[in-house]
Amino acid sequence: MKTILSILLEDIKRKHLFIYLFLVSIGVFGQSGTVTGEILDQNTQEPIPYVNVIIKSGEKITTGGITNDKGVFL
Repeated sequence: MKTILSILLEDIKRKHLFIYLFLVSIGVFGQSGTVTGEILDQNTQEPIPYVNVIIKSGEKITTGGITNDKGVFL
């Protein structure tokens, strides 16, 4: 026969597991996506080709790329 305390502890463990799995899934899904855009000269509004584009998380560079000949990055 289970005591009330053991039943409550099992319930708490289940809730903690659910919360942990939920938070982990948010982190996994939050890491995907795409960034696109166009780099333009501030004065002339002309596209700037072959510019380095980086994405940072804090001080760490997470990914990067380069614009094409029309200033577009994908």
